[in-house]
Amino acid sequence: EKPIEIQAKETAIKIDNYEEKLNKILDALEKLNLNQDKGE
Repeated sequence: EKPIEIQAKETAIKIDNYEEKLNKILDALEKLNLNQDKGE
């Protein structure tokens, strides 16, 4: 078992990566919604 400090750092890195992915997905969804509003 790893020390708590290392686990916390690894978890923080994972959360950062997920946030980055979520932001990309949200950006893509926003662009899709904008395109639909224009009737494209």
